[in-house]
Amino acid sequence: MTSGSFERTQDFYTMGQFSKFVEVGAVRLETTSTTNGDVQAVAFRNQRSGGGEVVLVLVNRAPSDLVVNVELESGGGWTAEIEAASVTTLVFPS
Repeated sequence: MTSGSFERTQDFYTMGQFSKFVEVGAVRLETTSTTNGDVQAVAFRNQRSGGGEVVLVLVNRAPSDLVVNVELESGGGWTAEIEAASVTTLVFPS
């Protein structure tokens, strides 16, 4: 790598998920996971875009695709398949 250049790593793309979907001033929500550490999850409630969409960023560190069940305290729920070794963002409207 030469001076003044950069390499796009996994962290670069992960940060891009947060930059694109999580608004300034968003509130972090509590998350729990029942996977064995293969999936990391963090959720936010955006405050500015129409009153509260929920953004969920999932990092799958497993070497295979996984099916995840997302359950909200409000009673809603979804099932999503996330690719192996990927970062996936789900946006739930308010």
